[in-house]
Amino acid sequence: RLIDAGATLLTDTETYENRRIELGRPAPGAELTGEYNPLEAGLAWAVADNKGCYTGQEIIARQITYDKVTKTLVGLRSDAPLPVGAEVTANGRAVGVVTSSGFSPALGGPLALAVVKRPFNAAETDVVVNGQEARIVQFPVAQG
Repeated sequence: RLIDAGATLLTDTETYENRRIELGRPAPGAELTGEYNPLEAGLAWAVADNKGCYTGQEIIARQITYDKVTKTLVGLRSDAPLPVGAEVTANGRAVGVVTSSGFSPALGGPLALAVVKRPFNAAETDVVVNGQEARIVQFPVAQG
């Protein structure tokens, strides 16, 4: 019934992945790994600051209270596709890593997700990935 009512859309994996990247949504195996906590993986909106007693709660609470989230999930726009796992650099030093890569129909070009350290994770910051210039973009890239 949902499909008949137009409440859902059928899509292929590539289209879904590109849309996920445009919206800045983390995925298991890419951004949702043991390497990043929820604040770093773009899930700060899902972390309850008024609930206690969950695994990692003390660490998360400290990071929020003392502004210690040192890296976050960002979008990267470039002229060429950026390979997953590639190092993100700024001013000649490593500041992050590409976690997902795709194509943005809204931007008409390549778009990637990366976890990048502060202060280089701010929108409109220029970085380099594998010798390719890229720019940090704000989410969502497209509405939806």
